[in-house]
Amino acid sequence: MTKAQAEQAIRIVPLRWRDVNTLHHLFVAALDTDFAYIDQRHRDIIKRQNSRRRLLAASSKHDRMIFLAWQEDKIVGYVIAGLAPNDSSNIDWLYIRPGLRGANIGLRLLSRAMRALIEHGAKNITLVTYTYTDYYARQGFRVLGRMTSDGIEQDLMRYDV
Repeated sequence: MTKAQAEQAIRIVPLRWRDVNTLHHLFVAALDTDFAYIDQRHRDIIKRQNSRRRLLAASSKHDRMIFLAWQEDKIVGYVIAGLAPNDSSNIDWLYIRPGLRGANIGLRLLSRAMRALIEHGAKNITLVTYTYTDYYARQGFRVLGRMTSDGIEQDLMRYDV
């Protein structure tokens, strides 16, 4: 399948309660592979913070947004975002399965989450990234500085609406 075909075959949908187990499985697998640069102690904390129960609870909160990218019957990516006080918001996680990166699935997830946050009143959107600073800069985010998150130095970035 070409990248263009992969992009066209993708559906972006909000998390449904029946998909929580599948999302959780992908989240944990991604954390242990693609996010292995985070030390094990912090990954264990993140796993507890994103348990099945917490993901299910987040799916029903107005200040949390979780969108899934589906290709046929398989989740191939997700974005987890949330509203914060003072009209701000944040992108907590954006993940695409490695074989599908470069097909604009991440951009579609990011755009969908940003639209939802803005519709809910966000005036800015922040995120931290370890390796994708250039990608987010191309999407309009700017670097505010470096910070330690999950035990590693990362770029703190913001998009102003």
